[in-house]
Amino acid sequence: MSLNSWNPWNEPAHQLARTVAWIRQFKSRGAIAVHFQDEAVLPRAIESGPIIIGIFSNEPVFANPKGQLMVACVRRELKENGLEELAFGFSEDLGTWAMMLAASDEHETKVGRDFHRELLLIELENMLWKARNRVYQCA
Repeated sequence: MSLNSWNPWNEPAHQLARTVAWIRQFKSRGAIAVHFQDEAVLPRAIESGPIIIGIFSNEPVFANPKGQLMVACVRRELKENGLEELAFGFSEDLGTWAMMLAASDEHETKVGRDFHRELLLIELENMLWKARNRVYQCA
């Protein structure tokens, strides 16, 4: 995915990175479910479509080879697990990055969908920590 290409998910990805940068001393990386309250911001209908999740890490990417390697590891894991990267964003100081992801959801009930989303959040947070540990332990 090119950083120069426009897509409607770019701004939510940058906004997530900017928001997480404010709290970076409390949470270094993680995954959150994304809910839109303003339909003008909603890039496409998601109620019956994919589950939208944001993942983030406070690893500088542009000037840090380890941060770049971590993002590459995360992208490989996402692809292997059938998750779609919608957009990549970063904070103004380039110290925090975020990705917007889409995960398919075949559940017919809200309870099934909510349970699937919570399991995905746990798996994604675990994946972020594993990628970080692989990169920094190999140094």
